[in-house]
Amino acid sequence: MEFYEKHIPKNEIKTFLEIGVQGGFSLRTWREWFNDDCEIEGWDINPLIHIPGCTVKIVDQAERKQIKSSSRDFYDLIIDDGGHTPEQMQTSFSVLFPKCKYFIIEDLHAPWCGSEFMPEGEENTVDLIERIPMWSSKHSTKEESDYINQNAEVVELYIQGERHHPQSMTVFIKNRQNLE
Repeated sequence: MEFYEKHIPKNEIKTFLEIGVQGGFSLRTWREWFNDDCEIEGWDINPLIHIPGCTVKIVDQAERKQIKSSSRDFYDLIIDDGGHTPEQMQTSFSVLFPKCKYFIIEDLHAPWCGSEFMPEGEENTVDLIERIPMWSSKHSTKEESDYINQNAEVVELYIQGERHHPQSMTVFIKNRQNLE
C-alpha cells in the first residue's frame, strides 16, 4: 500500500476501476480504503462475484469492443491487475488511458515469470512504457498511440529486484490532459 498511498490522491478519487478481480480481495480492500462516495467498479474475465458497494462486470481486457461497451466515460483511477500479457495490458491501456486521470499497471514483471505471459512476437509492456513519448504498440491504434505520447507522464516505475530479473514491477502514469 505504500506505493499507492504515495501516489494516489485518495480523497480526489470518485470513480475507480480495477481490471482483474479474481476472488475480490483487492476490490474489497479498495472499497474500505476509498471514501464512501467513490464509485468502485471491477472487471474480470471469469464469472461475477458479489462485493458489497462495488459493481463487478465480466469483461475481457484484450477485447476492444468489450472494453468500449463496458466502460464509463471517465474514471479518476484505473488499476490494471488483469491477465498480465502484453496484449491484455497494452489493449486496455490504449483504450482506457484517455478516459482517466491516473493509470496503474501492476505485475509488469510477468513476462519474466513464464512464456504464457510473453507469447512469441509480443513486445514487453515495460519496454513500451519506458519509451514514452514514443509509445508504439501493435495493440494500439495510431490515434491511441498519439494520445498516449502527448499526454502520458510516467510518475514512477517501481521495480523490486533487478530491471531484467524483477520480483515485482508496477507503474503509475498521469494523464496530463485530464488533470488540467
